[in-house]
Amino acid sequence: MMKCFIIIEVCKRIWWPFLCLVFVLSSENVKAQDYNNPCFFCHMNVIVEMKAKAAIHWEVGVDCETCHGASGEHIDVEDNTIKPDSVWTDKNVHLLCKQCHDAAFLAYQKSTHAKWLLGPKKEEIKKAPTCVTCHGAHELKTDKMIKEACLDCHTSLPKTCEIDSLKKAKQESMITCKSCHVIHSLEPVKKETPLEPERRH
Repeated sequence: MMKCFIIIEVCKRIWWPFLCLVFVLSSENVKAQDYNNPCFFCHMNVIVEMKAKAAIHWEVGVDCETCHGASGEHIDVEDNTIKPDSVWTDKNVHLLCKQCHDAAFLAYQKSTHAKWLLGPKKEEIKKAPTCVTCHGAHELKTDKMIKEACLDCHTSLPKTCEIDSLKKAKQESMITCKSCHVIHSLEPVKKETPLEPERRH
């Protein structure tokens, strides 16, 4: 019985992490320069995900240190007892994102979403959609994923949305939330209103 327990523990602590490491290192999104990143060997899955699904950030130099700081002490302890220099939550992540996406944040401040997040009532802050709700943290969500995020809260839709099966299947369709609402501000779309804000990094 004891031998079985020891074998199981060896598999859990050594072989399984080793197999995971081999799998991740074989990914096409891992390159030689990643091995020089001090975050890589603990957070390799995050780096691979970011490079695959948020390439625009990585390509312009938005990396681990950009958002979490140098975090030297966090790296040295290796057991996460000391947190990174900057840790972001739903309540404050907008302070990070607006450093680059200031125009989007200015538009967001006009929305009902922002009134909940920035308001004094704790029960409203908890349900307020933030930057990561719609756009993701390390990945950048696709339009389809953003639409699904909207439908998680907005379960009751106008008939104009339902006729295009937006509510039923959550699939790509001609009518999307952006068809009627300016993203971030949620104002009604006008013909002269651009749907996509300019991104700046």
